[in-house]
Amino acid sequence: MKKQIFIDGEYQYDYEVDGQLHRLLYCDTEFWTEHARGTVAFEIKDDGNGMNIISLFDKNDIDYSQAEQLQVLLRLLDQDTLYEVSTKKIL
Repeated sequence: MKKQIFIDGEYQYDYEVDGQLHRLLYCDTEFWTEHARGTVAFEIKDDGNGMNIISLFDKNDIDYSQAEQLQVLLRLLDQDTLYEVSTKKIL
């Protein structure tokens, strides 16, 4: 079953688990270009003894959007922890 991931109030990704494999996929909406929609953004295999980040890139460096995708996926794997990010309004 896929779960929808919203960032800044916009539906951007789907998350699915297939056994030990955790996938973050680009959502199938106009947010992404047609060729990206529904494809895998990042995958992590969690075998219980550690995690293997399955690289979908031909280089060692990742850009800022890929870093965000990795961060989202790692947070989804750590569901025992509640992460909240907010700003404090100055009165």
